[in-house]
Amino acid sequence: MNFNTVACYNRAGTFNCVMDEPSYTTLLDLSTLDLQRISIRQGLQESYPSATIKIFGEYEVDTSASTFAYYIDQDHLGADQTLFVGMLLTSTATYDPGNDITSIIGYGLGYYDNTQYVPETYSHNTATINPAVTVYGLTGGDNYATASGIEPYRIMPVSAWGSTLNTRVFDFDRNVTIKNAISKICDYTRHIHLVQSSLDANNHPVARRYFVHEDDIDTYLGLPADVTITSPDGYLSAGVTVESKGEEVYNYILVLGRDSSGNAISGVSATSDAIQGNVPRKIYLERSGAFTTQAQVNARALELYGYYADPATTYSATFLERLDLRLLQKLAFSGYADFTTDAMRIIDIEYEIAATNEGITKSAKVQFTTDAKFSNVRRMYRSSTPDPVGEVENIFDAKMGSVAGNEIATVTAVDGNTATVEYADGRTATVRIV
Repeated sequence: MNFNTVACYNRAGTFNCVMDEPSYTTLLDLSTLDLQRISIRQGLQESYPSATIKIFGEYEVDTSASTFAYYIDQDHLGADQTLFVGMLLTSTATYDPGNDITSIIGYGLGYYDNTQYVPETYSHNTATINPAVTVYGLTGGDNYATASGIEPYRIMPVSAWGSTLNTRVFDFDRNVTIKNAISKICDYTRHIHLVQSSLDANNHPVARRYFVHEDDIDTYLGLPADVTITSPDGYLSAGVTVESKGEEVYNYILVLGRDSSGNAISGVSATSDAIQGNVPRKIYLERSGAFTTQAQVNARALELYGYYADPATTYSATFLERLDLRLLQKLAFSGYADFTTDAMRIIDIEYEIAATNEGITKSAKVQFTTDAKFSNVRRMYRSSTPDPVGEVENIFDAKMGSVAGNEIATVTAVDGNTATVEYADGRTATVRIV
């Protein structure tokens, strides 16, 4: 399979690429409007971008349906950058007559994942199904154009499924949204799910869906090349600010779960002084029915310890004209005194293009942390909410596994009210005839 092409799965897991271009009722180029300001943001916790749009004058939005829209602008080198592909919800349009400004909220097409529920076909998924197949089906599959309009561009198989990563059943009830279902899968498989704005081979704006393992984002997420900011950099505005949350330091992590038989299990990760009682314990507790094995609670305790024993430092900076920067792209700084040269990873980005008295200003406000700490930040966003359906199923399976099933045997001898029988595996037994 060529992973640099569109990854398309049918229900059986067969690679099958037969796709149509999304058909939008309307497609609005936002750059053709008389914009006072447009702000487009996407963070690590959001799977799709959102936009705040302010338009000079009273702008009439078609209230009969959502309007599909896109925004492309040029970066510091004059290259076109597709910053937003999504829709304008007509209910968000407001007009301020005092300032003569119309405000509209735009949402990336991933918004549909928040509002649509898991299809009945994918409410139960057997353990033999690779989660990539489930994600592909949940989000529309071959019919993505009519489901959400998001092209399933790189839905990467979970390569460790059934080997180093135990298989499991993903079951969803009728009240689970597609977004929450995908989050549950990502939590277990360590994948990242994002919807990115881009241009297709015909230069048409398109929203593309990615489901990629967190260790492979530099390979399969389609990120731009690493960027090095060398002093002095004329596009860096007002330097870099630093935020370190010292109040979030804990020395004793306790994770509670429940195994498949319903028994409580716990995992601890702590400093030796905290364990031995040499210092007061500052305890961080996490409890979830989603953890069903000792290995899971131990691993989660270690994850949390890696973050809370030494919290990641978050940096913020504003770059003028740098509309080429992207969420999860790598940054590095060179030649800046007293500032680390470690590789950084962008974890939040906001583009802002505004009309001012001096002309049009463009900026990219980014938050980033060291790449070494990125995994710790990512882990904090994992869902640890209880999974009542899975918990009940695990307990049921364990109980049923202890119940003896029917076996077939052949009678080899009869003596009065007793008989000797032989089972298929060679065992023999004496039974009473009634």
